[in-house]
Amino acid sequence: VLYLQYGDDTKQIRMPNEITSVDTIRALFVSAFPHQLNMKMLESPSTAIYVKDETRNVYYELSDVSLLKVSTAHYLPSSFYMACFL
Repeated sequence: VLYLQYGDDTKQIRMPNEITSVDTIRALFVSAFPHQLNMKMLESPSTAIYVKDETRNVYYELSDVSLLKVSTAHYLPSSFYMACFL
């Protein structure tokens, strides 16, 4: 399960089999929040996507999508949280 947060709204979606790029993550946010977000907004340098470390209750800016596989396997086995900040 993947939880996407934008503002005060959180959507639960099924985690894709593979996340190969930041564009994949952006597309997930656009599909979850189609009335609030679009790809152009998410590609802006002022937009950041963060991953939540549930054990520490802290958000870290997503810098490398390959780390998501490690994070989901070792830290968040049943759910995964991401937030988008404009």
